[in-house]
Amino acid sequence: MRDIRKIIQKIPFSTNGMALIGLVLLLAGIVVTRGGILQLREFWIEFTPYFPLSFSNVTPASVLVSVPLIVKVFIVLVSSVCAVLIGALWGFSGLAEMFRARKRAVTPADLDQPVLVAESLRNGQAQYWRSASWSLRKFASVWPRVRFVTPISYEIVKDLARSSAKLVLVGFLVALAAYLLHLAPVLLKKYLQVSIELMVPSALPLYALLVFLILANVCIAVSLVPLRPQEFVRTCHLVPVHGAGDPHLFFALLEEGCRLLSPTGLPDRKPVRLEQEETPTTKGSLIESYPEPVQAFSRPAAYVCLPFVFLLLTMGFSRLINFHRPLAPMHYVDFLAYHSVDYILEVAFALGLIFAGQHLAEVARRIFMIRRFRSALVFSYATKDSRPRMAETSPEQPLGLSRLMKWKLAQGVDDQLAGWAKDPGRPRKFSMQFCWAEAISEASAGDAARFLVRLEQSASLDQAMKQLSELPFHVDFQPEVVQTPDPTTRAAPVHRNDGI
Repeated sequence: MRDIRKIIQKIPFSTNGMALIGLVLLLAGIVVTRGGILQLREFWIEFTPYFPLSFSNVTPASVLVSVPLIVKVFIVLVSSVCAVLIGALWGFSGLAEMFRARKRAVTPADLDQPVLVAESLRNGQAQYWRSASWSLRKFASVWPRVRFVTPISYEIVKDLARSSAKLVLVGFLVALAAYLLHLAPVLLKKYLQVSIELMVPSALPLYALLVFLILANVCIAVSLVPLRPQEFVRTCHLVPVHGAGDPHLFFALLEEGCRLLSPTGLPDRKPVRLEQEETPTTKGSLIESYPEPVQAFSRPAAYVCLPFVFLLLTMGFSRLINFHRPLAPMHYVDFLAYHSVDYILEVAFALGLIFAGQHLAEVARRIFMIRRFRSALVFSYATKDSRPRMAETSPEQPLGLSRLMKWKLAQGVDDQLAGWAKDPGRPRKFSMQFCWAEAISEASAGDAARFLVRLEQSASLDQAMKQLSELPFHVDFQPEVVQTPDPTTRAAPVHRNDGI
């Protein structure tokens, strides 16, 4: 499987979803534009012998029996012009998207809700679902796998649900319109004493298209739910500390040491200082190295959407450009009674295909825009209790079983640090907890806020953190004693020789 992935990754654009979207739009634009140009050419060849147009021989009677031909010519002509214009727009925009996708710079933003990120790293469990809506929290309590749905995926799922609700509403409106059209002759006969005939064909093609889009939305939404729980595996280490320093100084030394985790030449990420809500004396520091983009395949739903986008866009315009309906001369009354609704239904179905293709293209674009990053994540916090707790140190009882801790951002001047500054020599004891892991985060775009997706253990990071976590214990500053001259001793006079 890994070999297959490596081979696919070498294929151009395989991991660049935006370039794939651009390629599909380019191909669809070429096909649609070509169809429109060919149809306009046929019109030109067919109507050239009649130029200049003369209406002297056109009688009202001939117009009344040529309504089917007139309507067809109008639909095909307008559709062909739109195909040329819209197809060219798709082609140029797709080509521009392909070039932009190759040169698009990625500037990772900060992690969203660092208080939840810190608790995820400490507790070893997903935490973003706790800040979601009430309905999602209740649903997550019934189906725990929903807890691993990232906020970005959750927003896409909500939009798909809204889209499906709108499609259901459209289906009801189509059914209502068909029902009213069936009742129209009866109602006109009953209330206005007007006798008309109206043939209403089945709207089954529209219903089928709506059902297809709803099923597509459901399948895409289900694909955004992880098939298996995401791993939140990290390494934690607890160290009782005693000395004359304050935890804030320990955090500062650790933060400076963790700057070595970022690659050389990349900017540093600003650490985030936290404190526990229930016990403000419990302080913490969340440190992250510079996030590096991860070249990985997007979710498969976006790739599956691509051929459907091409087929729906091209088929929709093809049905309009090659509009075929009965062309036998008939009176306009017969046309309105037996074929008008059929013409409207055919045009509506073709436009529905185009809108369906655009909808799937937009969904695929949102999924392809998701960017993933890898970084080293370190969370350390200090408590006054220096006795190790078994739930946090015993390998048989993982840290994920420890109680949930609520954090908040530390604001303003810290009274604890100010108290230490007044008496820096007083001995202190506290317990320092270290947790670290390689973090996989994702963002809805290259410069959008990032969300924690997964935590992984890394042997190289474990080795680096074993050394970095010990750096604060090796710091020992002592003032150097400098001998100063006795002020009672008179300096010897200095004799100048000016050469006179």
